[in-house]
Amino acid sequence: IGAAAGAVVAIVLMLLLLSPMATREPGITLALNEMRDIDVLIDSERALDGATIRIVATGSVVLDGFENERQIDWQTHLAKGSNMLSLPVLARSTGAGQLVAVIEHEGRTRQVTVNLTVRDQEART
Repeated sequence: IGAAAGAVVAIVLMLLLLSPMATREPGITLALNEMRDIDVLIDSERALDGATIRIVATGSVVLDGFENERQIDWQTHLAKGSNMLSLPVLARSTGAGQLVAVIEHEGRTRQVTVNLTVRDQEART
């Protein structure tokens, strides 16, 4: 996927409530000051009322619109099946960063980590 505006990268988080914590660590390269939507697909075996979603941005990236906050969380309902969460990530400085999505429900936690690299020149993934 090139550095074109609005490029979307799908990251899948399997929310299997009986399995151990699932972590997937793909790598994505962004250009300095590029904003890219990163889609997180949350696939749930059943409906989850009152699930907490926590997003943590570290290193060289921030969530667009939340530049002064490294962590945001909220409660939501997740439907049985596929639930899409689109996260606008902004590359603020060169170097490494991470985007971590954590889903918590009834004492169970699932996490996906996306490793990001920000470069001065045009980004390539």
